Amino acid sequence: NLAFNRLDISEVCAFSPRTNLRSIAVMQRLNMKDSFQNFFHPTIAAGHPLSKHVLYRINKDRWLALL
Repeated sequence: NLAFNRLDISEVCAFSPRTNLRSIAVMQRLNMKDSFQNFFHPTIAAGHPLSKHVLYRINKDRWLALL
């Protein structure tokens, strides 16, 4: 609510390693959606289990519709 109302940000993004199922569950509970723009974190070595990340997003209109 702070991001969308007070700061007037149009979209909030969050990312997490693909293997961090608890973080992904939190993003889903917040009604964020998988953007399907997965990426390899640039500061984690290629092939490391934590290198592949998922990107979730929610925009202001979607957030306000949930209230």
